[in-house]
Amino acid sequence: MSAVATATAMVLGAFSTAASADLLITEYIEGSSNNKAIEVSNVGDSAIDLGANVYKLAKHSNGAVDAGDAEILSGTLEPGKSIVFHNSGATDDFKVGTESKVTWFNGDDAMMLWCSPKMVQLLIALVRLEKG
Repeated sequence: MSAVATATAMVLGAFSTAASADLLITEYIEGSSNNKAIEVSNVGDSAIDLGANVYKLAKHSNGAVDAGDAEILSGTLEPGKSIVFHNSGATDDFKVGTESKVTWFNGDDAMMLWCSPKMVQLLIALVRLEKG
């Protein structure tokens, strides 16, 4: 197993137990061109006050440690309901939910769902090794 594969497996394993919360990233769409979206859903049995818990969806571009674009979630999300964010450059029939810069992602960006101050879910992990 390569160093990158080993490191990636370790990162995913370390965060897999953190994804047991009721608010989860339930869909990640990376279609052609700017047809991109991400869905966050309440999979629990009770409503979630997103503002009271300071939930944030953040994008870490190109394996960056610090988050770039982020979306602070607000309002109340009822059980079984979802919030969808779409890319502003998507085709009209693809635009569902709310336009957000957090959807300017590609395959090497990590998407993280935070409930301040701790991470709830890591969707995509990319480990970048510096050449020495």
